[in-house]
Amino acid sequence: MRPSGAVAALVLAGLGLAGPVGGQPAPAQDFSITATSSGAEQPTQMWVEQGPQRIPLTASGGAYVGSVPRSGVMTVRGANLVAEYGREQITLPVRFVPGKPAMILAIQNPELLPCVHARVAQLEAPGASYGAQLSAYYQARRLAQSRTCGPTMERRVVKAWFDRSYTLAKENDHIALDAEAAKALKAIPQHQAYARIMEQRMASRLVQLDYAYQMALLGAGEYAAAVEVNDALTERLQEDTTLASAAAEYQNLTVDRLQLDAVVLNERVTRATPE
Repeated sequence: MRPSGAVAALVLAGLGLAGPVGGQPAPAQDFSITATSSGAEQPTQMWVEQGPQRIPLTASGGAYVGSVPRSGVMTVRGANLVAEYGREQITLPVRFVPGKPAMILAIQNPELLPCVHARVAQLEAPGASYGAQLSAYYQARRLAQSRTCGPTMERRVVKAWFDRSYTLAKENDHIALDAEAAKALKAIPQHQAYARIMEQRMASRLVQLDYAYQMALLGAGEYAAAVEVNDALTERLQEDTTLASAAAEYQNLTVDRLQLDAVVLNERVTRATPE
């Protein structure tokens, strides 16, 4: 049944609960990337990998810079920032968020530290700041992948690696959850359920980012583009019942709500179309 004008107004009011509205500029055509590296040595090269595509970054003033075309990117997409240090490569899982094209990222190449209780305890509770979380993520990752810990310490280090990745991805739109950390944690029987729950929460976070972009497009008067995002979100939740449940539980976003939004958005498209 088609909602009345009063219902449509309520739907629009509800939209504002999940993302910014009004005054948002039209999205930029390119994602701009500025990446830095810290550690004992500087990388010989740095690039972004998205599927089979490899986009080189250029060294400039102590950083690596580049751009990725935004055209056709309507929802969040994953990629990897890769830095090469001699024969070694270090990656950072990243996200292209259509409504936030300016990306400032950092890769670290830490030394391998001893696997002792005091060090592992620091990785488990490094402090809330971005810098502390980022350093602990790279240190835990290197330690976990070195296989130098005993069974008990290894479990702690792998969980610290995952938890630091989760915190970074939760608090920074352009950083993605590390799939390798999730895989390693799920290989530990006592942490499998925890890892799956946290993965679902992070997946729902991506839905929220896309929904916020839909709202930014609405606020900018880009109604047809908002409809495209809404269609993609609706299809994704209809096809993935696990994701749909997570989006409903953690983001209060359902297929029914998206379908009501679609009615309002399509009405805006119709009104904006010259007769």
